[in-house]
Amino acid sequence: MKRMNRIIRTKHLLRITALLLTIYSLPSASLAENLPARELASEEVTQTDGWEKFDHQQGVDIYRKRVEGVSIPAFKAIGEIDAPIRKLVSLIYETRYHLQWMAKVKHSETVKDLSALEKYEYLVLGAPWPVKDRDAVVKIQLQPNAKTRQVFMKVESVDDSIYPLQPGRVRAWMHFAHVVLTEISPERTKVEAQMLADPKGAIPSWIVALYSKYIPKVALKRIRANAQRPDIALFPLWESEPKKLSRKTAASELTKANSE
Repeated sequence: MKRMNRIIRTKHLLRITALLLTIYSLPSASLAENLPARELASEEVTQTDGWEKFDHQQGVDIYRKRVEGVSIPAFKAIGEIDAPIRKLVSLIYETRYHLQWMAKVKHSETVKDLSALEKYEYLVLGAPWPVKDRDAVVKIQLQPNAKTRQVFMKVESVDDSIYPLQPGRVRAWMHFAHVVLTEISPERTKVEAQMLADPKGAIPSWIVALYSKYIPKVALKRIRANAQRPDIALFPLWESEPKKLSRKTAASELTKANSE
């Protein structure tokens, strides 16, 4: 009986210690659970200065950049991957593949298909105790260009009315994610991507540091591995080119980043 009491007291002590460590490691600027979204223009992170290269994986350089008001840094990846462009588009766009490469994502579902190349999607990102899981509702758009053999993808958060707030989860905000895929050959693709997301609420600094390194590295590694699988469908790219998203406008958003 005494031993059982000691075990119970020890468990409570560990939980209290973990909670205190979490509280004292919080960034001072993020004590509210649901801060208003800070609308950031993509130009803030597409400029060439301020980027720190922190990893290189088989021909792809990965950079990060601190942005004022957002706890997680912006990310940028530039390089080439040995995989057909159609297969990479399937992996990145198709909801059914997202759990196979998105780091820490525990749930992904299509909320509504707006067209063959445009949709709303709901994502849940798992977080370690005692931090609450994050979720996000995003609009994903594809713009293929048959002449240049390129695909531009744009991802950004949308209003909560598309998918209601969920109990026990904090609604994160995807300021933007831009991806340009260029077909170099039938089996090789150039990748240029950048992303800025705000997890919102209270995030311990050690988790911020861990995730800022872990997420882009693991995602890239998994994309590369899954691109070699024969069961990944090839996305039908060049059959149609919708006019909803201007290729000229989309490409200009990455011009500065690509000038390095």
